[in-house]
Amino acid sequence: MGLVGLVVVVVTALTLFGGTTGPVTAAPPSAEPSVALAAAGPAGDGPTSAPATVANPTPLPSAALTGYRWPLTAGRITTPFGTVTAGTLVVDGKPFHDGIDIASFCGDHIEAAHDGVVIATGRHVNEAIGWIGDVAAYDARLDAKKLWNTLAITIVVDDGNGYRSEYIHLFKSLVKAGQHVKAGDLIGYEGQTGLATGCHLHYSIFSPTDPGRVEVEPSLVKKELLPAQEIARIDPFRVLPPMSSTELTWGFNAQPSGTP
Repeated sequence: MGLVGLVVVVVTALTLFGGTTGPVTAAPPSAEPSVALAAAGPAGDGPTSAPATVANPTPLPSAALTGYRWPLTAGRITTPFGTVTAGTLVVDGKPFHDGIDIASFCGDHIEAAHDGVVIATGRHVNEAIGWIGDVAAYDARLDAKKLWNTLAITIVVDDGNGYRSEYIHLFKSLVKAGQHVKAGDLIGYEGQTGLATGCHLHYSIFSPTDPGRVEVEPSLVKKELLPAQEIARIDPFRVLPPMSSTELTWGFNAQPSGTP
């Protein structure tokens, strides 16, 4: 499930960096560094605390990123990045998945995929997950209808290279906003919070300065008071080590053609 497992969105194909079956051409990220102000929720699902401020360096091309490791090293990849039979994005009229889903068992240890600084954790993370535009109306609706507990527990880490890693559907987060983490550190436990049918981790990567845009389905914008766009993601397979270095396997019918 993508972007906290909440919305169905429509995306223009050229805004995305490549899928598992081959790259989709995208405009390069902006050369201008940015300052990201992210909602810094607590380790659980309580109200948002003071925002964490992180200066983002000029992002590298995704193919040049180094220092990543798998956040789970055993289990099954149940949904890849790219065109799938069902997903929360649509590219060229086909369902699209904006990260990878890895399932092992409820409570399994989720480890940081890269060195970085936690900029948001919990359910109050809307300022940090790549929405384009104001999230105030969306947040107010969640407050008024007491819907925060329906969202996934999420961790967002600034990886220090112009990109952010998202860890979604956790049972529990063990980190706080502003905390420095090293690749391999225990940061949370696998769960099925949010719109998840079973315990798994949804892992995705994006740059806050990526010019790629994802259009949110208009009826959901109207109903949920969501922003109309989000930032496009990159394929985690572009930065993670080969699957052969792990005990991960492909889930049933999950492996796209051309992937290891």
